[in-house]
Amino acid sequence: MKQYFVVHRYRQYIEIPYVRKFMRDNKDMKYHTSLKTALKELHNGFYDDSDYGVFSMDSKGKIKRYDGR
Repeated sequence: MKQYFVVHRYRQYIEIPYVRKFMRDNKDMKYHTSLKTALKELHNGFYDDSDYGVFSMDSKGKIKRYDGR
């Protein structure tokens, strides 16, 4: 089962190694069971001068980006 989540990074492009670090460093990160709810969180957030996106991680640890802009 995939987990979906929002990742943001101030003034830098988000790459997969950063997503893994973001997940480790943000213990209160919200995980979603659907892309729809994750995109809703993304669109309701405010990410000034940031790169941001919805990502998913499957049971094997593979990470994928969904462009919500």
